[in-house]
Amino acid sequence: MWTLLLALTAHGGEFTVLEPGLELARLDSPRKSSIGDSVITVLRIDPEHWDLEVVAASKIAPGESKTAKAWGEQTGMIATINAGMYEMDHSTATFWMKVGEHVNSTRWQTKAGSLMVLDGSGPDKIIDLRCEDGDAAKKAYPTQVQSYRMLNCSGEPAWKPSKRIWSHASIGMDGSGRILFIHARSPWSTHDFAKILLELPLDLKRLQYAEGGPEASLYVKEGDLELFGSFETGFVENDKNSRAWPIPNVIGVKAK
Repeated sequence: MWTLLLALTAHGGEFTVLEPGLELARLDSPRKSSIGDSVITVLRIDPEHWDLEVVAASKIAPGESKTAKAWGEQTGMIATINAGMYEMDHSTATFWMKVGEHVNSTRWQTKAGSLMVLDGSGPDKIIDLRCEDGDAAKKAYPTQVQSYRMLNCSGEPAWKPSKRIWSHASIGMDGSGRILFIHARSPWSTHDFAKILLELPLDLKRLQYAEGGPEASLYVKEGDLELFGSFETGFVENDKNSRAWPIPNVIGVKAK
């Protein structure tokens, strides 16, 4: 609990070690949102110390949705974040999702641009389908989660500027291959949020969109940290959401 309290008060790029290979920071955005505290929470995970797993309700609990915290508690994960957007059936991922032999969504869209791959012979990672070999990754890694890329092959924001803003959950990878679970309740456009993350001392190389608005969630077991979004243009245009929303799919962290 004490290490988490330290992390929650760390600003300006300071990470606090929760356990070896697991660090947490609460970073002040260099560009303020018009809503909320403009704080960005980052959980940094070293795949050498921790395993990443996809939890899909369609595989382990068909028809169910749970909060990120509830999925973590059920599966023994020490942290969870949205695996990606999902369809109106509250089960099927918007883009391709495969967990071992189980296929949750068959919608493969190279133009989405990003693919997180797990459980292979190499390290867990995020690849850019526009500048890396997606077919090779699909063969080498049994677990795959596709979504929109937030950075292009040159490391610049991939989304166009927009007046539409929302809370964000996203998953990044830094220059050392560490995975970043990123959450911000304060809303920005996705273009601006990517620019902000590039300005922070994160050494981002890849960045995959996980979810926006009130569904955007991050749970960390230590200190019972449960974060969730609120504002989304055209949907929930306020900062009043006071509860985590149930979601069908998460990516979680477990000890090796």
